[in-house]
Amino acid sequence: MNRPVTVSEEALVTPVLVPEVTAEQTAKAAAAGPAYIVLAGISFSHFLNDTMQSLIASVYPILKDNYALDFAQIGMITLGVPVHRLAAAAGDRLSH
Repeated sequence: MNRPVTVSEEALVTPVLVPEVTAEQTAKAAAAGPAYIVLAGISFSHFLNDTMQSLIASVYPILKDNYALDFAQIGMITLGVPVHRLAAAAGDRLSH
């Protein structure tokens, strides 16, 4: 699958010709720009959400040992984290 590639001297010195960019292509690229920014923002937010969800679950044994918590108390932590985020989101919406 990995085979050596032979490149001629001519290929190394020949300039690459790029077609001219038209106004229509520029307009399409400008219109798509904000969509990529929004998509990147949503993707990053989703990444942070999944990271927090997995980190909280991985800390449960440490919390259980250090603070002598039982499973019901750890379950309340599990319930409280999403509720806290919902309350923060609701507070942001209601304050405007």
